[in-house]
Amino acid sequence: MNKTKVFSAMVAFSLIAVLSVGFKSCGKVNEEPEPDLSSLNIIGRFYAQNKENGGRDNSHYFEFTTDGSYFYESKNETLNGIYKITEREKGIYDIKWYSSMSNTEVTFTSDAILYKMNASGGKDFDKLYVYSMSDGLMKANFVVHFFYGNKLVRFTTAFYKDI
Repeated sequence: MNKTKVFSAMVAFSLIAVLSVGFKSCGKVNEEPEPDLSSLNIIGRFYAQNKENGGRDNSHYFEFTTDGSYFYESKNETLNGIYKITEREKGIYDIKWYSSMSNTEVTFTSDAILYKMNASGGKDFDKLYVYSMSDGLMKANFVVHFFYGNKLVRFTTAFYKDI
């Protein structure tokens, strides 16, 4: 009788051990790997155009880094925070931006990659929508829309990788 109890206890313990390992490995299989941010076309420092000569405005830039942080600098504002890409969609979008050359709000239709991000660092926004495109003349550029919930609260000028 004691041998039967000991054997039953060993079988039960073994079964529990096998099942717990199985559940742990199932959880790991379903986890999504962190994306490799270094391959994204928005990584690096992008500059606005200088109104006077159309060249690089070193005092107005937006930068996304591979460690998940961002930096924004303009004459009126400095922001920095953490971002996490929640969606990435390629499509044709109507994109609002502020033209620093003509001091006007512009809306244009463009083929772009939209990066939707949760973001910290701002009082009036919690999401960034980054529209990344190539205009043929510049290597790469993007426009940033700042959202609070689902409401667009403001947007930027175009930022260029190489001016």
